[in-house]
Amino acid sequence: MTAPLLGEARATHHRFVLGAFEVTSVLDGAGVRDGIHPIFGHDQSKETFAAYANERHMPADRYEHSFAPALVNTGEALVLFDAGLGAMGREGGAGLLTRRMAEAGVPAEAVD
Repeated sequence: MTAPLLGEARATHHRFVLGAFEVTSVLDGAGVRDGIHPIFGHDQSKETFAAYANERHMPADRYEHSFAPALVNTGEALVLFDAGLGAMGREGGAGLLTRRMAEAGVPAEAVD
């Protein structure tokens, strides 16, 4: 029997220790955007950038933009850097920060 394909999976948070702090990066969401050039490769011609992307098997006309705010637990306070996109980002595949924080074990009310 062949196992069924499960589809793509993506981690919604990543936690690590940095010195005396615990840092949790939380994926607010991601969306595919058109027009990667000149946002990236602004100092190159469109043709040069397209060749560069092609050599690396990357699309030259779109990119995925992800949003991953950071929670830092100092041991005395829980600090959120960047509040994500909120409701305005939901149509674009983002705005999931509070839900993803809860999935990571951190309710929004815990942020100082």
